[in-house]
Amino acid sequence: MESHPYSYGTKLTGLILHLFFTVVLTIAVFLLASMLSKNIFELSDVGTEQFLDSGYYTKCIEKKCDDLSDYLRLLIKGESRTSEENRRYLQYTNEFKSGDSNFCYWYRIGEAWYTNQPDTKEGQEFDVEAVLMEAKTMGNYLIYDLVDKEFGTDINGMADYFFGGGNQMLWPADDMTLIIGIDTELSAEDDIYEASREYEQLHPWIKVCTFSGLVSLMGWVLSLVYLTLATGHRDGEEGVHLNFVDRIKTEIVTAVFIAATSELIMLLSHVNNKTWNVSGLLVASGTVILLIDVLFLIFYLSMVRRMKAEMLWETSVACWLERGIRKVFARQKTTVRVLLLFAGHMAVCFILAVHFTIGA
Repeated sequence: MESHPYSYGTKLTGLILHLFFTVVLTIAVFLLASMLSKNIFELSDVGTEQFLDSGYYTKCIEKKCDDLSDYLRLLIKGESRTSEENRRYLQYTNEFKSGDSNFCYWYRIGEAWYTNQPDTKEGQEFDVEAVLMEAKTMGNYLIYDLVDKEFGTDINGMADYFFGGGNQMLWPADDMTLIIGIDTELSAEDDIYEASREYEQLHPWIKVCTFSGLVSLMGWVLSLVYLTLATGHRDGEEGVHLNFVDRIKTEIVTAVFIAATSELIMLLSHVNNKTWNVSGLLVASGTVILLIDVLFLIFYLSMVRRMKAEMLWETSVACWLERGIRKVFARQKTTVRVLLLFAGHMAVCFILAVHFTIGA
């Protein structure tokens, strides 16, 4: 069977494709938003496959340094800690516990030093070169030495963390040395290990979502262009064909569309504020977005058909009122018309005067 540009089957296909692209675009956007909220989605990571080379890994190490700075401050503070500070101190103690962390640190301030490494004994001399060598053998390292004025790291972005955004204020700007070693084998199942698992699961979806989002967006626009051209036309027939929606007053259709869409947008916001798993969020949000798109198509295509048939004004309440007023005036004598116009003019002047008076 030959398919014509404006046949029922072709238009139905265009409608189905438009709704399909809406669903795909929604899924892509929500997955990217989910990854963005977890700092997994970084533009610099689009071509990056390994967690340890990613911007997400850098964010994780920056967060660990923030926690370490707070932990060391509380550790040095000792018994003067408040109850809230004690709660955080216990949490950090568990986070940086030796043997359960891929994040190893050595911190010296003055003559005192602190570490989470079990092979370092209290009272042992702090040999910066030996400790730095040990940190490097773990895979990734960082040294921030304000005594010998030395900084070095093989972790991307950490120089910006210490010198670019004011985070260096977290560390005392005097006689301190910080050395960090990170076990890149991720042998301990800590938060860095969990972050790597999460990255490996979600990162491949960045390319998929970006590609499918762009394709579906183009498909959404092209299918809408086709529906705009095809609506109101029937294959082999002249003129513009209207349906029952097109005969409802323009203002009423517009008001119903705005009200219904506003309710659905509020529902979508309510859905996003709930605690859902990813699949549940996609199903709930996708359903609401699909309903919004259906309402949009009904409203938009009706407006297009009215414009094609040059009936947008004729099907409006304003047109109905204007014609009604014309008929009333046509039936009146000239004197009555003048009086009605004068009364209307006075009413407008009164409303404007009240408005400006209140505004003043």
